[in-house]
Amino acid sequence: MIPARIECPDSSWTMEYKGYLMTEKYDHPRNAVYECVDENPESVDGGEGNTDGALFYFTRSTCNGLPCPPYVNNRAITCVVCTK
Repeated sequence: MIPARIECPDSSWTMEYKGYLMTEKYDHPRNAVYECVDENPESVDGGEGNTDGALFYFTRSTCNGLPCPPYVNNRAITCVVCTK
């Protein structure tokens, strides 16, 4: 997974999917894992119920934490999943 990109590094890589970097809410006690979620997500049949699990939120850039430019303040960060 490569954050802040929408393409693989070069043609020797295969893009599996691109999407957005997501994680649990910043004040959630288990907020530790970032995932690249497909830009066209699909649901699992029967998976729409509330089981009080973690909720994903977009990871957004902040200019006081990342260099702006190239990042844009408060914009969702993209990602790409590539394989060799």
